[in-house]
Amino acid sequence: MQSLKYGYFVEDIAQAVFLESILPQIVDFLGQASNIEFLKDEKFAEEFTLVAEGRNQFEKFCAEICEQGLTKFEQNIFFLARDAGAKQVEVFEEIYNRLTNSLLSHQNQVIIFVPIRCTEYWFRYIKERRKLDFNENSQIEIFEEQKKNRIKNNVYPKDNEGKRLSEAKILLLNEYSQKVDIAFLAKHSFSFRHFLTQIETFLKRIS
Repeated sequence: MQSLKYGYFVEDIAQAVFLESILPQIVDFLGQASNIEFLKDEKFAEEFTLVAEGRNQFEKFCAEICEQGLTKFEQNIFFLARDAGAKQVEVFEEIYNRLTNSLLSHQNQVIIFVPIRCTEYWFRYIKERRKLDFNENSQIEIFEEQKKNRIKNNVYPKDNEGKRLSEAKILLLNEYSQKVDIAFLAKHSFSFRHFLTQIETFLKRIS
């Protein structure tokens, strides 16, 4: 069994919750559960804030924190996550390429995921898959075409005043992140498929 120590720096809590839960599921999905395990670097997490306070802070510190994780803490792999904020593939590509170019010296150890619009769109697909009347032959909406507020209102509950509950949000994110139908999500979300492909390529490279 090969243990891969990882660190991460992400734009928001939704990405952090999803990442920590999905990694062992992806390893299993790729048929590597008996060979590979991802281990979160807890010492790194004690020293660095893993979730940025918004997009500007993420952009300012992502390269520096990634460098620290891979060099000082000798991590095997580092994850960066930033929402695209738009549905256009061109925006996704610009963000991904820019972040990649800022970390060229470590490009074989860095995985960058850029959810189209935001991570909640991934959760929306996950929620759709879990409908009791789900059918493999059903026509699935392209949720990236819908406005962000509509998606978030569907994913998260609201209190009586219409504000999203932070505790309920975290609980739901954890729930959504369990037992994900990875094949379904990869089929319907280009940005998740891109993330999955990066991990698959990385694991093939080190095997």
